Amino acid sequence: MKKTISTLFTLLLVLVLASCSDSSNKEIEGYKFTGKGIFGEIPSMFAENAQMTKEGTIEDDYSKYQKLLDERESFEVECEVMKGKTITKGTINFKKDGNCYINENGSSARYASTLSEDVKGAFDNGEKIHVCGLDKDGVLITNYGPYNTYTLGGNFSGSGLKSASHGERNYKRYIRRLYNMDRIVKIVVTNDEGMTTICEKSAEARMKNLTEEEKTIGKGDLALFELKGNVQSAVVITAYDKVRYNFDKEGKLISINGVQTNEWYQNVERDEQGRLSAYTEGEYDMVSSFKLVYGKNGFLEKRITNDMGECVTTYTYNEAGFLTSDQLLGEYTEMGADKPEKVDVKTTYKYTGIDDHGNWTRRETVPADDTEGPVYEARSIMYYD
Repeated sequence: MKKTISTLFTLLLVLVLASCSDSSNKEIEGYKFTGKGIFGEIPSMFAENAQMTKEGTIEDDYSKYQKLLDERESFEVECEVMKGKTITKGTINFKKDGNCYINENGSSARYASTLSEDVKGAFDNGEKIHVCGLDKDGVLITNYGPYNTYTLGGNFSGSGLKSASHGERNYKRYIRRLYNMDRIVKIVVTNDEGMTTICEKSAEARMKNLTEEEKTIGKGDLALFELKGNVQSAVVITAYDKVRYNFDKEGKLISINGVQTNEWYQNVERDEQGRLSAYTEGEYDMVSSFKLVYGKNGFLEKRITNDMGECVTTYTYNEAGFLTSDQLLGEYTEMGADKPEKVDVKTTYKYTGIDDHGNWTRRETVPADDTEGPVYEARSIMYYD
């Protein structure tokens, strides 16, 4: 009899543990929440609440959820302190900053982060400190200062989530943000030098984990601009300029810095996939012509330029579909010169930022001959979905 009771108790315990395990692995809108991050079950709980609010299946009793929030009013997390090549251990404390709640109108939790004295003491006075949240693969999710707040959730009403114009987009962004918070399993505290290293390693890890869809180049003109997914606009920023490109839902370039495409490019030709294949720029005796050749994988393979001579730029990509180098070969005749000059310029690219759609957001453009320093590029990308 005792053995039977013991067996039943063991079976019951296994079932309870299994149910707890299942509750921490939830798929919401295609995102798999684990509950294993530093914020525990809170991100998945908030995502479930948003889903119920959107669908109109509101909970009658929120006390069990509120209890979990109340239990997480303050908690401590071990962190790594990275200073140069030296890595030590420390702690960071998260404490409720304002009201943490969950109900039929939404949910919110704000946590102020405080570094322990030994962590702060690892850095020089006045040195900029970065508090980085990383996922299990080392992909950078968040980067805050030591006195910033981590905000989970937000007050979304049922009518707001069902809005015909922005509800679906806001809802998906909200779920994605919570999913990112769920992914944070590690905190690294570092300075500017260490931040550069983290960004580089994060980009490398992100490349390795791209899905096949994320590796596929975008449709239409997006291929020309190394863009993937349903891109609505991309703003490219360098030390020299800032250019905004706008695309329609089919990936066709519709404007550059607010000016219609046909005012930038003339004599436009497109291939069977709707991609720009030839065009001219300029007027009178200052016209340059361009021919674009795409490879079997859809990426731009060559750009042939005729402008006081013919030059051909050849592009090379890695397995993840990121441009690694390009080489410009040809001849160019300066105005008033007796004979053309040979052109041979190779450029390499190094990535430090990749977004959730597999597009790069930060990179360094480095001339191979080291005659000039690297050019830093940043992209801000908006999507239709």
